[in-house]
Amino acid sequence: MLTERFLDHLAYEKRCSPHTQAAYRRDLAQFGAYLDELRGDPALTSADPRSVRGWVMSLLDGGISARSVNRKLSALRAFYKFARTVGSVSEDPTDLIDPPKTPARLPEFIPEREVEDVFASAKEGPGKPDPLERLVLELFYGTGIRLAELVGLELNAVDLHRRTIRVLGKRNKERIIPIGEGLSDAIGFYLSVRPAPMPAFGQNEPLLLGSTGKPLARRTVQRLVARALGRVTTRTKRSPHVLRHTFATHMLEHGADLNAVKELLGHAGLAATQVYTHNTVEKLRKVHAQAHPRGGTPPRTTKDTLIMNVNVHSIHFDADNKLVGFIHERLRKLDQFHDRILSGEVFLRLEHDGENRENKVVELKMLVPGRELFAKRQSKTFEEATDQAAEAIRRQLERAKPRLNKAS
Repeated sequence: MLTERFLDHLAYEKRCSPHTQAAYRRDLAQFGAYLDELRGDPALTSADPRSVRGWVMSLLDGGISARSVNRKLSALRAFYKFARTVGSVSEDPTDLIDPPKTPARLPEFIPEREVEDVFASAKEGPGKPDPLERLVLELFYGTGIRLAELVGLELNAVDLHRRTIRVLGKRNKERIIPIGEGLSDAIGFYLSVRPAPMPAFGQNEPLLLGSTGKPLARRTVQRLVARALGRVTTRTKRSPHVLRHTFATHMLEHGADLNAVKELLGHAGLAATQVYTHNTVEKLRKVHAQAHPRGGTPPRTTKDTLIMNVNVHSIHFDADNKLVGFIHERLRKLDQFHDRILSGEVFLRLEHDGENRENKVVELKMLVPGRELFAKRQSKTFEEATDQAAEAIRRQLERAKPRLNKAS
């Protein structure tokens, strides 16, 4: 079967992770089910551009985010590229499909002061400090590795003499990451109390083990990190990936070369790493204003100019200039309220729900340093829904102001 051949291609030739393979399998099955419902034929080779476009629209209408839809579309593109290569199709039905626009999303990270609090709480918790918690936090923040890479670390990947760890990343790409003294000490201490004896010479096993001596599960690591971050921060996002983002952001803030950070993170290209540079723009602006002889105060625009970059997306209809102008004017008031808004994304959608006239939906996403604010409102007019969503964002900004000022 062509789908199975494609998945084997991902596994053995592209060396994609099991998670990627499973996601692509689900996406292809979902598209096949759509084709079966649409035309009574689930064969992916029977698809045309119109059916692909219809599937994309149905996903968006179903509330799937543009980012998730783009990932599913990437699975289709990869499948049809393979299908053309092996001669199963002559045309790629995804060629003329434009991906939905996605809002720029800044990685959420933790300020350095809060990171110090995280490690201080790990040291001074009730009773004896947890060596496993300490090591997990040190690994994420000290190396920037991914969750899957952390749980996959093996004993022979650690070289305490040279202070390096060997990490197997996406598509089985191996990289060597240097480790600092604190992380080296945390590894050494953990190995001295590890809940299983060290293996015999020539044997190998996972570095991190749970209390029962079994390999550490992903979910256990996620709970451990969430608990540790929850002790010192009120941030809603407390995942291992936040520590990876924090590692990259702090490296760049302290002058690390972008290419070096790219290699440490295991990114295939610079585009994925460059997103972290945006987190430092506001800080650089202030440094320039304070240090340059002609820097003066950080630049502000006039009342008639919108500082932030705002994109308005109307789904299944064209928003007129008057409505777009109203939205820009309304968001400009938010920018005057708080000058650290980086960008805004507005999604306008008509809900088809029978006789309900309050079918105008506005989704508003605002990016501020280190986090994303979101509000969704539904009303009789887009203007009214925009007002309500903007007011919800204003309240979020009011609550977040102390943390934003502290992070600056």
